Amino acid sequence: MTRRFPFAITLCTLSAAALLLAATARPAPVPGPGAVVAALQAVFTDLDAGRPVAARFEVEGSNRDAALVVDGKYTAADATDLPLLLDVDAAGQPITAANPAQFGQLLAAGLATDPAAKRTLRTRVVRVLASCSSTEASRAIVEFERTLTIDGREQRVPMRATALVHYDAKFEPPFKIHHWHASRAAAPAPVGK
Repeated sequence: MTRRFPFAITLCTLSAAALLLAATARPAPVPGPGAVVAALQAVFTDLDAGRPVAARFEVEGSNRDAALVVDGKYTAADATDLPLLLDVDAAGQPITAANPAQFGQLLAAGLATDPAAKRTLRTRVVRVLASCSSTEASRAIVEFERTLTIDGREQRVPMRATALVHYDAKFEPPFKIHHWHASRAAAPAPVGK
């Protein structure tokens, strides 16, 4: 046995370990606008599955030091009660919230898939216009379709939303939504009968 034999065994072992690590390594996050789209899709996926979504939103600091117009005069104000998260529930009623915890509860109660309420939600993204111009505030306009099934009756609801997001490396996908405004894009269309 020569001295080269242990070296060759070590080299083969290290190469095999490197290949194994490369095969199981987590893929790099989608850069730029793709990451913004992935953040939006994650919200839709969680709502469709009935999972909590509050952690995907973060408004802390987004509505502080706001300039408000009162009686035609600009004034600096702490607008922490200003609703930055707006959507529509399954009954077509507005959902508004100033913080993610409240927004998540309202979405869970009135929109997300919930077997106890005999309600399922499926979301199909139709089109997204996203930009990733800064880590502080990137934006997206998303057109999507919600198919709600309540007590066995299906209804398609065309929706449109505007989202402002900011980068958060600790989160996957690495963007959190700090402003969400979704509304019906047109009258809902009954499915089937």
